[in-house]
Amino acid sequence: MYEFFNKYLDDNYENNSTTIMGEIKRAEEIDENKLTKMQKEYIKYRDNISKLKNIQKELNEIKDEEIDDAIKIGLKKMW
Repeated sequence: MYEFFNKYLDDNYENNSTTIMGEIKRAEEIDENKLTKMQKEYIKYRDNISKLKNIQKELNEIKDEEIDDAIKIGLKKMW
């Protein structure tokens, strides 16, 4: 009886450890997928920030030009 019980436990242990290893592998794959998605989102975020900074720079240049034009017009009117 002990032999049967020990064999049953050994077989179950092997099956459970295989299942656990399978779960660990699946979890690692999920983590890799999440990591890949996070990296893609970060790249999109970084690209969007870069675009926004360029737009902000262009807007500041336009504002500076408009201010310069307004000052020139104001000075002409004063003279």
